[in-house]
Amino acid sequence: MMQTAGFNGFNGRFDFTFRGHEQKSAAFLQQKREEEERSRRLADVRQQQREAARYFSSPRSRARDNEPTRSPPRELHRIQAPVEFSWPYGGSKVVLAGSFSNWKDRIPLERDSDGVWRTSLRLIPGVYMYKFLVDNDNWCHDMSRESTRDAEGNINNLVRVSVKQAL
Repeated sequence: MMQTAGFNGFNGRFDFTFRGHEQKSAAFLQQKREEEERSRRLADVRQQQREAARYFSSPRSRARDNEPTRSPPRELHRIQAPVEFSWPYGGSKVVLAGSFSNWKDRIPLERDSDGVWRTSLRLIPGVYMYKFLVDNDNWCHDMSRESTRDAEGNINNLVRVSVKQAL
């Protein structure tokens, strides 16, 4: 009789431990599924960025006499999000450059009534580095915004464009 009671007590502890293990396994599997889904979404976004980069870097996509030669693919229009860039630190001329255009284009900012330089771009989801060129000779980053170092050690600002922003 005592052996049965001891055996049942062991089974109770074993079942409890096993159930706890099942719960941990289920949580682990759920986390693994979520990570795989994030990886798939990231791969999709990277593919869309490569397509956009190919499109915008081709000579045919550049305008001749300020008239577009072709429009971007329809799927790129659907996933772009408006992103505002601002430079509140003065200057007589401010332009923006960044990884969203492979650092090739210089996008002029306009000064508003408050003296803040602003521009707005439509970007596909992703993470982009950017910097401001102030008065044609000073490359500056905004210290009040997120920043990172690039491969050459330059400090650049970061902007993160999410799919939610595009919808």
